[in-house]
Amino acid sequence: MLRGPTISGGWDGRRALGIALLLSVPAVIAMIVLSRWFLHFFGPGYAEKGTGVIRFLALAVIPQCVNQLYITVNQVKKRVFLIIYPTLSLAVLALGLGDLMLEIFGLNGIGIAYFMAHSVVAVVVAGPLWRALHESGKEISH
Repeated sequence: MLRGPTISGGWDGRRALGIALLLSVPAVIAMIVLSRWFLHFFGPGYAEKGTGVIRFLALAVIPQCVNQLYITVNQVKKRVFLIIYPTLSLAVLALGLGDLMLEIFGLNGIGIAYFMAHSVVAVVVAGPLWRALHESGKEISH
């Protein structure tokens, strides 16, 4: 079995996602718990108005791990459309939902929109990403 960096990203791609999530989940939990405390360094207004936004932005890191690995796998495979499509989708969803959510939820709406955008794209790319990593893993292990 081949181990170490591979251009196809199979086993190492799955490992990379696991490591990214292993590092991200505790960081997300820390940011959710400590966000108000961190923002107090910038003043009480920041802590009061920004805590919710920071918490949603922190939550967005988890689906962002999936999205970033999907984009990276397609960069390695030189599939430009599959790089542009999720990136453009994230931008359109985040900006469009951000405008809508800002009206409804105020400043927290920006964080909600960013989290929703990454979550929607992660759900869409999770299947193709899993198949790409699974197929590459078979090629590497034989």
